Amino acid sequence: MYALCLVLSQNLETFLELEIVNNPLDGSYLSMLANALTTNTHLERLTLTNGSIEDEGAQSLAGALVENNPLQELNLSQNM
Repeated sequence: MYALCLVLSQNLETFLELEIVNNPLDGSYLSMLANALTTNTHLERLTLTNGSIEDEGAQSLAGALVENNPLQELNLSQNM
């Protein structure tokens, strides 16, 4: 996950979509992802389905989304 967040934070113009599916995402992973999202200005679609996202991770993600305006689509289905 660290490597993925590092690439995301490099703000590559060609990195427009990220899908993480069926992969448990605890608070520390989502915190890293949230930090990377705050510096990324090109990501348009983010899918984090079936990742067992809990309150702490969701709060980190929500804070990052305030900073990331280009994001057009967010899919958080099946995270209960």
